[in-house]
Amino acid sequence: MDHFTRVTKGVYFANRESNSEERLFLEQEYEGHCQMCLKQIIKHNGQHYFEAINIIKFNDLNEKLKGSGRLGWNSLCLCPNCAAEYNYCSKKISMIYEQVMVKEVETDSDDVIEIDVEIPEGKRRTIKYSPRHFMSLKQALKILSDKGL
Repeated sequence: MDHFTRVTKGVYFANRESNSEERLFLEQEYEGHCQMCLKQIIKHNGQHYFEAINIIKFNDLNEKLKGSGRLGWNSLCLCPNCAAEYNYCSKKISMIYEQVMVKEVETDSDDVIEIDVEIPEGKRRTIKYSPRHFMSLKQALKILSDKGL
């Protein structure tokens, strides 16, 4: 369990490869920009390079959510450095759930939504979400919460 971090009762954030649908979603939303530092890496062939990191262990997901990877709610678009810090540094991300649930987003808004975490623990960092990505995350967390986790 060392590589899992508890988010709320029974739900753990994990470092697992995302699938191609999640990667496509992240590419469309962020064009390869890191959600933490905003760095964009462009490969020699012109494509964006980023790490797509799942945030909640798929085995812990409600059946309603297991097929929702294409919505990208369970992934972060990170540069290699931020991905390494997310995966391997100490972190305090348990406050994500509360922050997501209290924030409201206008349906037609283009404003970035910011969620604060500590990566490494003790160092405040911000994960920046597009409205569409954030609303997907919020809906998924509501489903998980309704499940009683």
